[in-house]
Amino acid sequence: MTKTLKILNVTICCPGDVEREIVIAREVIDAWNQRHEDSTGWHIKARHWSTDCAPTMDERGQAAINRQMIDESQILVAILWTRLGTPTGLAESGTVEEITRGMARGIRVMSYFSNLEAPHIVTDFEQMKKLEAFRDKMKDTGLSFAFKSRHEFRKLLEIHLDLAVRDILAKIAAPKKTVGKKSINQKAKGDGNIQSAGDKNVFNINLPKKPEITIQRHPDHILPADQKRVLDWTDELAKLSEEIEKKPYATCIKGWRSRLKNRFEVPRYDALHVEQMPLVKDWYLVEKAKLVRKAKRKSPAIHSSSLIGAIMAGMRTMGVTKEAYYPEVARRLKMKPFASLKELSSTDLEKVYNMVLRDKR
Repeated sequence: MTKTLKILNVTICCPGDVEREIVIAREVIDAWNQRHEDSTGWHIKARHWSTDCAPTMDERGQAAINRQMIDESQILVAILWTRLGTPTGLAESGTVEEITRGMARGIRVMSYFSNLEAPHIVTDFEQMKKLEAFRDKMKDTGLSFAFKSRHEFRKLLEIHLDLAVRDILAKIAAPKKTVGKKSINQKAKGDGNIQSAGDKNVFNINLPKKPEITIQRHPDHILPADQKRVLDWTDELAKLSEEIEKKPYATCIKGWRSRLKNRFEVPRYDALHVEQMPLVKDWYLVEKAKLVRKAKRKSPAIHSSSLIGAIMAGMRTMGVTKEAYYPEVARRLKMKPFASLKELSSTDLEKVYNMVLRDKR
């Protein structure tokens, strides 16, 4: 007997520099289908404009993609790396227009930013500037994730896809409240507060509107952008602990957030005060340095990977590119010229890392 599966559309939105991530996203979706479609009766269809849109001259190109794909999606997976993309006439790029349209239509948008070291190519500084501005905007708008390796991207997407699909299917399965319709043709008089009609079984009651209850943020507490930053820091510490100490991520993240709250004597991370942010950042850097030193003893590969990630993050903060910064680093440290941090030994990586820390100050 043939089993009919219901379709859930997941659209991958990205510029043209993340081809490998598109393949990984499709593999993650295929793996979900193999594990769950028999038990759930749902099949996730992975879509990308290059394979799932039909050509047309009847409308603007991005409008055709919006109509054929975005509007029919339940989830958008947005991935950005070194480029924001080409302007569409309505937005800075097709990816931006797709994300914005998806959010406006209530579609689940999962956005990811790659922190991988870019290949040795000519850098488009204008694209980098636009990308960083959009990245900051997304941080203030909602919850995005960053990844330092494609393996990490795969792990994140596996977890997030499963959570998002479960959430969507739960909403679909939730019973909808129905109200029976009854035709009533009666007139009644009243003072505008309580009116009765007919056999007194039906009442129209006009009471004062319930006051809106809003929870005001304490003026001295950190803003959403800083809250996201603190969560990113504890997340990074947890991931390092997971790799070094071989403990479950859930245990590590719970431990680090508990340490943060105990260190600064707050009930929740969002109760941190604005003036504490520099101290929180220093705490994060010190704890990260401890983990990096621990990794050097236990796992040289993790140690090197951590140093590279920290160097790249520092360079982004300073707004410098590898084409401009690497030659300067080599000259100042009297090292051989290098095009990639992966070429360096562990000792040279530490030298570069320490220089970046000094330059950031």
